[in-house]
Amino acid sequence: MRILRVRLQNYRGTGDREVRLRADGITVVAGPNEAGKSSLMEAFRLALKFRDSSKAAAVKAVQPVGTDLPTEVEVEFKTGGYHLTLKRRWHRDTSTQLVVHAPAREEHAGRLADERLQEILDETVDSDLMDALHMGQDDKQLEQATPNPWGGALADALSVGRDQASCRLDTTLVDLAADERSRWLTPTGKEKKELKAFADAIRRAEARVDELRATQEELETCVVEHDRVRAQRAALLAELDQARAELDGLALRHSKLNEATAVRDRRAAEVETAETNARAAEAAVVTRRAAAQRVAELEARISAVAEAAAGEEAERKAAKVAAAEARHASTRLAERAEELEAAATETAALSRRAEAAERLAIAASQRDAEAARVEAARSAASPSLVVEMITNSTVVVDGELLELKAGAVHRTGVDGSSVVEVPGVARISVEPGAAAVELREAAEKAASVVLKQLDETMARCREELEPLGNPGVDAAAARQAAVDASSAWGDARTAATRAERAAAQAESELRELESRHQRVSDQLDQARQFLETDATDLAAARLESADEDLDSMVAAATTSLGAARAALAEADTRVTQLATDSLPERVAALESRIRDLQAKSDEARDRLSALAERARLLSDQGLHTRLQDAEAERDALLAESGRDRRRAEVADLLWSTLDRHRKDAESAYRDPLRMRIEELGRALLGPSFSVEMGHDLKVARRRLDGHTVEVGQLSAGAREQLALIGRIACASLAARDGAGAPLILDDTLGFSDPERRKAISRVLSDATGGCQVIVLTCDPERYAELEDAELVQL
Repeated sequence: MRILRVRLQNYRGTGDREVRLRADGITVVAGPNEAGKSSLMEAFRLALKFRDSSKAAAVKAVQPVGTDLPTEVEVEFKTGGYHLTLKRRWHRDTSTQLVVHAPAREEHAGRLADERLQEILDETVDSDLMDALHMGQDDKQLEQATPNPWGGALADALSVGRDQASCRLDTTLVDLAADERSRWLTPTGKEKKELKAFADAIRRAEARVDELRATQEELETCVVEHDRVRAQRAALLAELDQARAELDGLALRHSKLNEATAVRDRRAAEVETAETNARAAEAAVVTRRAAAQRVAELEARISAVAEAAAGEEAERKAAKVAAAEARHASTRLAERAEELEAAATETAALSRRAEAAERLAIAASQRDAEAARVEAARSAASPSLVVEMITNSTVVVDGELLELKAGAVHRTGVDGSSVVEVPGVARISVEPGAAAVELREAAEKAASVVLKQLDETMARCREELEPLGNPGVDAAAARQAAVDASSAWGDARTAATRAERAAAQAESELRELESRHQRVSDQLDQARQFLETDATDLAAARLESADEDLDSMVAAATTSLGAARAALAEADTRVTQLATDSLPERVAALESRIRDLQAKSDEARDRLSALAERARLLSDQGLHTRLQDAEAERDALLAESGRDRRRAEVADLLWSTLDRHRKDAESAYRDPLRMRIEELGRALLGPSFSVEMGHDLKVARRRLDGHTVEVGQLSAGAREQLALIGRIACASLAARDGAGAPLILDDTLGFSDPERRKAISRVLSDATGGCQVIVLTCDPERYAELEDAELVQL
């Protein structure tokens, strides 16, 4: 389709306006806001869609507000091989006129015009493509175009050179198959709740059938089991009667055996009592004898310990005397050692005083010698001033007034500058050279260090001498006396140490004797206490019963034990005679057998009652009829489920087959469209641009400079450019032989930067050959880079 002319009259705020557009190439319709640019394309669509009698809100909205004027729209366009002019009037004096200029002239009005127009549009116009190529002023401006690739101009263009049967597919059938499949299955092929409900109902019905069958089988089992248990109980009762009759026959003999057994048990108890009494009597005798023996042993032990303690008393007293004497000798030797230590300390002090005095004398002698040496060196190093008098005269030498006679000679050293003055006659100054001064100063400096060290040594010697006094003692004699005193003190200290060890040894031995004496005393005290206790107990026991009485008790207990044992032997013989044929075991076995038979009979009776009650309950439930109803319900569910499951399988097979063909067709369409979008994108954004297409033929991801980004994450400008590139690609692919639809851009590029707008203008100029492009803008400078574009100024 190509739009050639649009004329508006009384359309919203537009009184009367006509705009002509280029059939091929780019037309830029520019004008300020509210100039009616968007109204041109809106009016064209309304004229094609709504009849003159329409009361649609979109038609009512274009009548000028507050007027009763009719709204007229006249459009001229080409589509397929037709060239048409359509004129509509709404709201008042309504009318419709259609003129077909080619391929043959036709004129229609009213309803016939509407019918003929619809025939031509259905034959030639791809309405989906027209909507997709209109990039208007709405919130979907940044979205990509969504043309229908399965029919129309774009499908024809994309399927060129391919097998039409394999590339074209009616999506209605695919959608119907998908709807039928979705009724039964999820997108992943799992059963939905309808099929699951059948499966659950069938499982419940089968469970009900199994339950009823099991109940019926239980009833039959109850009847069989009742007959079996009844026969078993009858046999048990017969066996129980026979055992009781046999037990009655053995009852008399068993009674006599019980009496004999009771007598034997009494005799055994009497034997046990006699044995206990005999053991007690013997134990009492043994205890009495042990107590007497223990008292005798304690008395002998106390006597022996007391005798030994008396013998050790003399040894302990002698040790005490020896320890005292050793301690006295040690004390005397220690005092002597202290006296000798004091004498040695005093002689050592005298020796140190003599040595310090000797060091002081040596240091003083060394200092005097060093001072003399320094003075001699100073004199030798300094020049001499010699004044020899010719006549008697007064001379002033370095401020000293001298009266010298003729022939007298005065000599003095010159350390620094020196002045000789003859009053009233002459003044002579002597200045030593710099080298002499430096040599003297260096010598004096070195000498001062040595003199300082000798002064420090003398000071230390005086400090040592001050607390030691000043006796006149020879140093050698003092040292010898110190050596002798130290030797004597060492000998005394050694003797004192030996005496201390001897005293400590004697005292240790004394302590050991004292400790042993204390232990013996403690043992004696403890033994006497034990003796007193045991003797008291023994006397009390003898007052209670004499030793002779205990012997009589033992003899009597022994006699009683013999008599009891003889009676027990006689009772055992009687029991053995009565139990010769294992009578007790036979009676016990019969009694145990009777108890077992009675318990089994009672159990069988209870079992018969339970089986009878259970059979009665089951027989009252009408199991046969209920089982037939449950099986019929299950069979009906199986039949219905089989039909629905077959429908689901058929729908799944049909959809999967159609979907596979649809995906093949998508692939056939997608590649040419993707290649065209990438070609345009590289012209705009550079050679690294590429895209990934989805099943809906929209761009899903964009790759640029090595980075892949989802379309939804792109900036507004990038999405606007991608949306425009997609529409340019669709328009250019569908514009073969004048087909397709106009690319309408209504105030776009509001999100793109100036450099991208320039690049897009170049892409529009280069890529839309053979297309009709209509640009509506309030800012024509946005499209200043368009080449060979026609400008229509409103």
